[in-house]
Amino acid sequence: AEAGAASASSSESRLHALAAERLAIEGVSHEIDGGRFAAKVVAGRAFTLEADIFSDGHDSIDAAIQIGPRGGAVSEHPMEFVVNDRWQVELTLPEAGMAEFTLIAWRDLFATWRKEVTKKHAAGQDISLELEEGRQLLDAALKEGRAAREEKEQLKALLKDDKGLMKPAGPDSNAARFARLGAPEVLALMRRIGPRTNLTRYKTLPLHVDREAAEFSAWYELMPRSQSGDPARHGTFDDVI
Repeated sequence: AEAGAASASSSESRLHALAAERLAIEGVSHEIDGGRFAAKVVAGRAFTLEADIFSDGHDSIDAAIQIGPRGGAVSEHPMEFVVNDRWQVELTLPEAGMAEFTLIAWRDLFATWRKEVTKKHAAGQDISLELEEGRQLLDAALKEGRAAREEKEQLKALLKDDKGLMKPAGPDSNAARFARLGAPEVLALMRRIGPRTNLTRYKTLPLHVDREAAEFSAWYELMPRSQSGDPARHGTFDDVI
């Protein structure tokens, strides 16, 4: 009975972990044989990396690449939506050597909120409760811990401005609040520092950053045994010299 309970608990834990990482990342352009071999790029030259990224439901999603030299510091770069489920990012790696990268994706709750409230507001519906939800998302970003000091100050100022627009309550107040909370610059800020719900991480893949000459240079092979000049004698290294 105890063994059965432990097995059920383990299965439930695995199920919860699978549900948490619910976004799909597939068709990575710079993945060869599942990562067995490293794709090649040229140092100092821009290249475009693509992948199919999608999720269930209608929530907005976002994605980024984390990349860096093997064993070195990793930098993160946002990916851009292209069409259907295809996302891409253009990168330039300055130095030759072995690098590693992975892709991450998550549900963007603030972008989803903004998209849905925009429709309700345009239809003339009351968005009072939705505005409170927006405040909670901003407050969550403030507590998330990924925001720099300057970004935290921007969030605090935004919340303060919104509080000042609450009175007198009504349609005009709601319109002013949504214009402030749903502004494009706020969307961009939240994309950088907002909570990453259902964060899903792809496996780490190798990337060979080669010298520019490696793109077009050719290797020539010489057989020392053929360099004696005498068909009856095997060639030596001295013959090659």
